[in-house]
Amino acid sequence: MNLLKLIYSQTNDIQVPHVSYEYSFTKTHLIIHFTVEINSIFADPDFPKHKSCWGLWTMDVVEFYGTLEGNPHYYEFQVTPYNQYLELEIIKPRKELNLDYQSKFTHETKLHNDKKTWEVNLTIPFKSLAGSQSEIKKSFPMSYELPQVSL
Repeated sequence: MNLLKLIYSQTNDIQVPHVSYEYSFTKTHLIIHFTVEINSIFADPDFPKHKSCWGLWTMDVVEFYGTLEGNPHYYEFQVTPYNQYLELEIIKPRKELNLDYQSKFTHETKLHNDKKTWEVNLTIPFKSLAGSQSEIKKSFPMSYELPQVSL
């Protein structure tokens, strides 16, 4: 498995957030902890929290993408500061999506309004990424990229 090395927070503000992450493994799961520092939050607390939500990428989110080596097929996980989420299976980019994909990943968000910081924990089962623990471990450490911000 080759994990795309793209993890970031999006924002419509002119500021660029500081994003850090840590990762660990259990026998069955990949765990990623993100910390995002930003001057203001751009997200809608009224989006549903109990189901995968289309359109979250227009707000502040952390994202994790995983793909099989040499294959355009990939998995995408997004979480907002308000713990809304999107999970997708991209079978053919821009052509075929599985909107009903359910990875059984868990996520928990902690929002620190006074510190202007938010944290997210993602716990993703290895089998939902179609890879073994050893294949996924070989893809780490990861790097992240921040969005381009235009003034």
